[in-house]
Amino acid sequence: MAQALVEQLRVSLQAIERFDTRIDVAAQALPDYALFRALAGAGPTYAPRRLAAFGEQRLVEAAFLQPARYSELEIFLLTSVSWP
Repeated sequence: MAQALVEQLRVSLQAIERFDTRIDVAAQALPDYALFRALAGAGPTYAPRRLAAFGEQRLVEAAFLQPARYSELEIFLLTSVSWP
């Protein structure tokens, strides 16, 4: 029983390594990767995670930094629309 579990764990760890490699390659192709890689504590694991956490909709969220440009209705619409 224990040997079967160890074998399953080995297979799982190999799959995780393959996913990590693919994620790293994909993240390096993104224009903001260098910025997130330069953040303190970021490494090959955390840089792609941080990049994914911030997402691609940072410009929509930047609307709140310039409230004079947007009415409350526009801000509501920007934040409530489901982006693809």
